[in-house]
Amino acid sequence: MTPDGTVLATHRAARTIDAFSATAVEAEKMFTKLVDLEKRASSGDVAAKKELFRLKLDMGSYDLAGAKAMIAQLGLTAEELAAVQPKLASMETKDLLGSITSRQDTAGFERVANRFAEMAKAGTTPPKGDLQEFQGFWIILMDHYAAPKKDVALYETALGLLKKEFGENPRARAFFESKEKALEEMKEATKKGTE
Repeated sequence: MTPDGTVLATHRAARTIDAFSATAVEAEKMFTKLVDLEKRASSGDVAAKKELFRLKLDMGSYDLAGAKAMIAQLGLTAEELAAVQPKLASMETKDLLGSITSRQDTAGFERVANRFAEMAKAGTTPPKGDLQEFQGFWIILMDHYAAPKKDVALYETALGLLKKEFGENPRARAFFESKEKALEEMKEATKKGTE
């Protein structure tokens, strides 16, 4: 961790001396890289400023508004913006999920689901690596947008992505069984409505 509280590396390996030592080496390398980039960026190196931004964005040093301000300040190219878009989608998803006040906040769920639908249509969805955001995004989109609007294709897409990521979890079996049943009922209702 840096003096300002930035986490340089997260230990995800076994709880052994060798594994902790490897994480410490990783953190030291990251610190060295940060110091080098900060030095180069402060001397006006635009490429270093952009790389430093991407690195700090991945480390969680920005909130969504701060990240967007830095993007505008740095003038990222379309390619550079595309590279950070998944992280921005995760950040926005996290903020939106946090804005729902309770399970009874139907207006909040509807507002968030509508925004998630816009994001999905634009192709800006949280990556699978951000599990909480990924899961929350697709479940809310499925339950609070696709189901009420009888959007079978979107419901099926969301369910498929969730099953691919979490389908092997035995604790999720009942969840997926109920969602599969809801999907089949939605398909039947849609079929009857077109006959």
